Amino acid sequence: MEARVQNLTWTLNLWQAQANLLRDLPLEEVAYHLGLHQNRQGNWEGDGHAIKIIGAKFYDYSGAQYGSGGTINLAMYLLQCNFRQAVAWLHDIFGESETLRAVTHHAKEQAKEIISTEPVPEFVAPE
Repeated sequence: MEARVQNLTWTLNLWQAQANLLRDLPLEEVAYHLGLHQNRQGNWEGDGHAIKIIGAKFYDYSGAQYGSGGTINLAMYLLQCNFRQAVAWLHDIFGESETLRAVTHHAKEQAKEIISTEPVPEFVAPE
């Protein structure tokens, strides 16, 4: 019985680890490490930005009026850098496993966007 419980615990931990790979990093943590601070209304401010975070989405209410989702996009936006530079920054701050989480989530979101918008080419069988 004890071996069964241990096996189930190991399986649960494995599934939780796999599920975490599909989740993005919390935007609040990234905002904090990018030098923003949370005001009384719960928005994140700093460096001329006023960002509202709702789940995995963010919106900048400052002059830029920009919104998007995901930690990589937040890093690219606030650091004014490209994808590669944002990934390198995330790695420097959060380490490899957390960066891989963010990249996996980003790729998943990009794939969902492509699937929902890209027309499927018609297959023509060779004669």
